[in-house]
Amino acid sequence: MKRRIKLLSFWLLSAIVINRYENDYKFRPRSFERHMEIEKNRLTLAEIEKRYYDFFDNYKVKYNFSKGLASSKDVEKLNELAASKQECDFQFIGSNDQLVAQIIDNTNKYIEKHPSSNYINALDSDDVDLAYRAVVLNLKSTLRDEIALIQGNQLSSNNNEDLCKLSDLVVLLYTKPIDNDLYGDYVNKDNKITIYLDNVTNINYSSIDFYTQVSEIFLHEINHARQHICKDREEKEELAFNKYITSIVESSAESAIYNENNSIYYSDMLGNENIYFLERCFEDELQLLTLTDEDTNLNDYYASIFDSDIDAFLDYFNIKTEKDKKAFLNILREKDAALLRNNIAKNIAFNDELTLKEASDIIGYGYKVEIMRLALRNVIATNMEREEKFNSLELSIYGSLIFNMACQGTVTESGKQDERFIEQVNIFRKIYESYISDTCDISKELAADEMELLVDSDPDEYYSIKETVGINNKFSQDVSFLNQNNDTSHSYKQIVKTKTLKR
Repeated sequence: MKRRIKLLSFWLLSAIVINRYENDYKFRPRSFERHMEIEKNRLTLAEIEKRYYDFFDNYKVKYNFSKGLASSKDVEKLNELAASKQECDFQFIGSNDQLVAQIIDNTNKYIEKHPSSNYINALDSDDVDLAYRAVVLNLKSTLRDEIALIQGNQLSSNNNEDLCKLSDLVVLLYTKPIDNDLYGDYVNKDNKITIYLDNVTNINYSSIDFYTQVSEIFLHEINHARQHICKDREEKEELAFNKYITSIVESSAESAIYNENNSIYYSDMLGNENIYFLERCFEDELQLLTLTDEDTNLNDYYASIFDSDIDAFLDYFNIKTEKDKKAFLNILREKDAALLRNNIAKNIAFNDELTLKEASDIIGYGYKVEIMRLALRNVIATNMEREEKFNSLELSIYGSLIFNMACQGTVTESGKQDERFIEQVNIFRKIYESYISDTCDISKELAADEMELLVDSDPDEYYSIKETVGINNKFSQDVSFLNQNNDTSHSYKQIVKTKTLKR
């Protein structure tokens, strides 16, 4: 009897220890590695893949501050937003010329209600001072071209709704000097675009002629109009989408000019890489979450934004669960905070006069760790579903792209480093190399060598690597932008050099 009690006690104790160990390995990297070394030989490939998937799925990112991070209530609000979606029933019956004439008439009526000597109708070439006639004709021509694409259903979004937004649009040309650096803006309340001619005239981009600059600024503001829900959906009490994605609102309005299929300047490489550069870098980083999605491309991304479709937006980035949504909101909020697009950094510092550098230092790079975590998890998830598994080189290419792009700009030339960020990058690097080793049946040394070889690639060769795995449709078409958005892997190389793993 005593022997039975002892055996039972031993089994219970063992079960508790094993259960605790099983739970612990999901969250603690060293425990996970030790567990996999012990267990991998008795596990099937599917079980090994699931263990690595669970590690990245359950890893809790270390942020600098908890203030401002998303709560369950924030996720509920996001779900309410998605549930409020309505459809636009508008149908425009008319020609290109008739719609242009309607917008000119809208603008004249606006000017009558808001008389000022500071602005004129930006499209009325029949009633304009000679000094502005060439600019007005250029804007009018750009609008005609855009309407032709929309009426031909050639852009990625719901083109009927785009026509709904254009049908009561107002377009002004501000002709006096103004005390800011705005080239143009869009005010949704009035459905009004204003082009600030004096500021535009003073732009000095040698690679882009003046009238192309004017057209691109106008298209950027038209894209802002497309991003907002139309009056038909507003009247049906749909909730606003844009406040959740302020950095993405600007980056997509600009990048769509060159990247949205059939857009006027599609793949012309004419974009000015200085326009919302940091936001567009972030936009490219987010695309890492979609690397292995063969059935989607940038047009699906733009469609979700220009249709104000939160479900499609989240689905594009593989954000499925409530936990995923909270993590994704953290990514968006933290980046907005680093760019001073919300008040999180200011509230943490009790300082309303922060610089971008100060805000970035306060917020840190937890959002980049979150991007890496989800991106690596998604690669593993795709591989779990494939009959023909990725080989070690393909997995190394995906990993290298994720680490290189997510780490860009995090380590300065002087070597200043964010230790919390570096610790987590090195954890992910080591775990991902072990994943390649354990699923492709190669040594950990060889897996690490393959990853390091890709890190040391020439920048031009590095970006051509994307063709190997067929993901060129995931990133910016603008070559000059991509080159500037590549710090020649400096940051990740510096992090790999440290090889410090604090546990």
